[in-house]
Amino acid sequence: MAGDFAYAVVLTPGPSGGFVVSCPDFPELLTEGKDRADAIEQATDALEEVFAARIRRGEEIPDPSILAEDANPVVIRVPPIMAAKAALALALRQTGTSQTALARKLDLDEKEVRRLLDPHHASKLARLQAALLTLNRDVEIRVVEVAAPEIRETDARSYKMIADAAETLVGKLFPRAVAGGQLIPVHDLLTAFRLTELAGARVTIQTDGSLLEEAVSEYRRGTVAVRLRSDVWDGANAGNARFRFTVAHEIGHVVLHRSDLIQHRGCAFRDFLTASEKLPPEIPIFCSPEWQANAWAGAFLMPLAGVRSYLGRLRKQGLEFSPALFALHFQVSPQAARIRLEKLLPDLLVRGQ
Repeated sequence: MAGDFAYAVVLTPGPSGGFVVSCPDFPELLTEGKDRADAIEQATDALEEVFAARIRRGEEIPDPSILAEDANPVVIRVPPIMAAKAALALALRQTGTSQTALARKLDLDEKEVRRLLDPHHASKLARLQAALLTLNRDVEIRVVEVAAPEIRETDARSYKMIADAAETLVGKLFPRAVAGGQLIPVHDLLTAFRLTELAGARVTIQTDGSLLEEAVSEYRRGTVAVRLRSDVWDGANAGNARFRFTVAHEIGHVVLHRSDLIQHRGCAFRDFLTASEKLPPEIPIFCSPEWQANAWAGAFLMPLAGVRSYLGRLRKQGLEFSPALFALHFQVSPQAARIRLEKLLPDLLVRGQ
């Protein structure tokens, strides 16, 4: 046991709203929350209670598992005092040391040792550290960066307003691709220089293999900082439909929501949940930054002029339209293609396409 008591939990949308929380390492941990923040808070309390129960019963505490990325896990850490008590209980078991023997080593009454192991006794960390040192263990204090709160609401923008802005920009950046109905090379924008040009403010971008999310955008030290998970970066460059959309989505945040990041310093846009999970019901959809970034990404990757050119080419070649081939051509998911085509249908019908 390495002693890093940080466990991944899974948040699943509940049938009546909110989230149900489970933990693969502890089957007995099952709780729920009215929203994502509440679910994480409830999970933290539940994990502490699970530790307390296992310590009292003398049960094993497993090493944290590494969950698959598509499970969208959230890491919960056990509070320091509880973690130290668990480490002491494990050390006694691993070394075959009895509570009586530990009391002798510490020159304490055995009652004091029982208190150190009591999960509900308010022990001091220094006392727990001293006990661990007698068993060749030590307490290491680390400060780790935790997830910044999410920005959940922004100024209202209509779909047309967002799509017009995205189509204007993509037409300037990639005029040949748009005119020819070709693939939009969104990965070409993954440089600090290009993103700074688009945002009108300094932007940095880097890969981060430790991210649980696919992407994070936040404001740090006068800079909009964009981090992409390594597989997202590589996948977007390789033409992966999902990750191309993630990149376009994040660029949408940079273009549309730079002022939100500056205004809400210390907060972030964190992208790894599905659209339905990311849109809180209490916020009007036109005010949701996630909905806006999705709308921007769809219009950027599938601009009206490019779609018209693609459909015109099919008509000239006498080929039938296929939604699946359309999604494959623009390297987007079938769902993203369907949503964009539904939005474009009135404009396409006007031109007889």
